[in-house]
Amino acid sequence: MSKPSRVSSARPGRLSVGGTTYRLTNGTAQSPATRPIVIGAGVAGLCSAIGLLECGLDPVVLEQRSGNKLEGGAGINCQAAAIDALATFGVPIETMKENGRVIKKQSYYTPDGRHVSSLDKSGKGDTPGQIGIHRATLVKLLLDVAKSREIDVLFKHHVSSIDQTSNPNAITVRSEIRSNSIPL
Repeated sequence: MSKPSRVSSARPGRLSVGGTTYRLTNGTAQSPATRPIVIGAGVAGLCSAIGLLECGLDPVVLEQRSGNKLEGGAGINCQAAAIDALATFGVPIETMKENGRVIKKQSYYTPDGRHVSSLDKSGKGDTPGQIGIHRATLVKLLLDVAKSREIDVLFKHHVSSIDQTSNPNAITVRSEIRSNSIPL
């Protein structure tokens, strides 16, 4: 009688062996020990994770805050190149327009209110020259992309140490799972 297999593929693109799940990238399984770790689920962290996935790697994002605590921050003025880059990462330009504000003209003034200069920000083609969008809104849009591409984003994971001294060919990242209340 054959032994039951401990290998399953419950999710497309994933392989489970003995309780450990591997993502299949480029037809091969990537061990959790060799996965790139991105620290922080802000705009840069999520864009990095999406870019790593597009390169055939299986990143995991560690974020110290809980998902509902990512609402802070100020507005961001995304220039045309950033708008195009976000579109290649999966945030459609129309979605950015709907969730932000297209800026057609940018003016500069002296502290006493005299006009110094104005810049045309109308853009070229379908891409506006500039979109102002709240940071939390942009993070939510990027989290939606990460979720749709099955990128693991782990909330409440505080990175407590990073060590590369014990083995120059490996980096060890230690994180602690934090409760809802984080002492200040």
